[in-house]
Amino acid sequence: MLNNPNVYEAHRQYIDIQFPIVGTEIIRCKPIEALNTTLEYNSEKDYVQLEDNDQFYTQCRVGNGYFAVLYPNDSHEPQLCLDKPEHIKNVILKIPVEL
Repeated sequence: MLNNPNVYEAHRQYIDIQFPIVGTEIIRCKPIEALNTTLEYNSEKDYVQLEDNDQFYTQCRVGNGYFAVLYPNDSHEPQLCLDKPEHIKNVILKIPVEL
């Protein structure tokens, strides 16, 4: 479960709640204003891809009862390994945001 390093995603229409029910992973988070857009926002998929070139971010460990709540201004790089690759099974809840 390895991602391309420094590639983040963000959403505008939904808050993500990411809760691993099997395994543990790292999610890096960073304000979208601090990143460069690499794939323009797609409203049908509610997805924008962003890239980061520095090493400043907030990192959270989720799994074993811990989860992440990611708001539209929180870009995130999910599914990063702790020490070694492992099987992860996530429940992701999408909460609509009133604009």
